[in-house]
Amino acid sequence: MKLIPNLSIQPGLSLQNKGGKINFYDLINAIDFTKVEGDFEIAGQDINLEDVEGAEILKDFEPTVSTLYIEVPINFVYYIPAGNGTVLLGAGPYAAYGVSTRTKFQDYNES
Repeated sequence: MKLIPNLSIQPGLSLQNKGGKINFYDLINAIDFTKVEGDFEIAGQDINLEDVEGAEILKDFEPTVSTLYIEVPINFVYYIPAGNGTVLLGAGPYAAYGVSTRTKFQDYNES
């Protein structure tokens, strides 16, 4: 939809899958243990924060998180004539709605 010459609005609709792995071992090793008190539990295992070796149990524990979103972008696109073609510059906001989230845990004892 053209607003003025060389500027238009480009609405859209997309389904996006986002996610990643969480490495608790690296996360725990990054904690400043002098500022943390007590113990906690991850994957049913008690972790003693006073014993840095307690984090060893999490070495192979990497849950995978996958989230599905419906996104509705509204881009403003500026057209710049360039020889035989056109250069497009676009930017704009979007709204998103989370449709589902899936977390997959692998037992740290599995090989």
